[in-house]
Amino acid sequence: MAYVVSQPTLIAPWPELDNFVRSIGPFLACAWCALERSRTASSPVAAEGLASQALDTLATLRVLHREPVECSRLAARSLYEPLAWSYKSPWSRSDLNLESALTRSLTQWAAECTPSARRNLGISLASTEARAYLANLLRKHRLDPKLGDGLQSIGSPEWNALSLGRKRYVLWASMRNSASEFIQSGLDEHAARRALDREIKRRCIWLAGREQAGTLARKDFCFLPGQGWRQPLILDVAMETFLPLGMAYWLEPSGSWQL
Repeated sequence: MAYVVSQPTLIAPWPELDNFVRSIGPFLACAWCALERSRTASSPVAAEGLASQALDTLATLRVLHREPVECSRLAARSLYEPLAWSYKSPWSRSDLNLESALTRSLTQWAAECTPSARRNLGISLASTEARAYLANLLRKHRLDPKLGDGLQSIGSPEWNALSLGRKRYVLWASMRNSASEFIQSGLDEHAARRALDREIKRRCIWLAGREQAGTLARKDFCFLPGQGWRQPLILDVAMETFLPLGMAYWLEPSGSWQL
């Protein structure tokens, strides 16, 4: 009886890609890989606006051309977002799977990357998620999403000491008070913004006190994504390469991540 042993498909080295990926930094490199994955996976590429920004940056770097979505029959196209593009040479090679090559390149780079560089990537991704979550809350309460820009409370030591899950809780709870102030003030958005900033600061300080007293369990006051939430592809890529954190990404402050 003959036995056939299948071998894993080997991805050919592509030094030019490896060098270029490292030149653009982990965040944009992960975003590029996520864009490639979006051609076959129906999930968002990244938090709101970031996919389009990444595409524009890659166009500026002469990696690709943005294409009109309505004329994208022959171009690369995201299944989930209205984004289409075509590659310039040498990235337009048809003999290699670009998504697989990018994943391989990122995996190799991650193994050599310093913990501080990986942590900075995680902090950037968590910050974009928190901003997107706040913008969505503001929309739900019929407020301008830009009201969340530049809040002093976001960036305080107490805020930075929270896990992403707790930051989401703080934003949700603070938004309720802000929405109430918005109505009571006669739809004054500036009053709503001041209330939001004040509530975020107050709740961060309160949670910091509970943390120091040792009265918080790991999942206390943590808002985790629901079952219907589609994880952005950029986070999938980062988790597979630079950030093998699992639920610690949501449940632990960035300073406690084991990288």
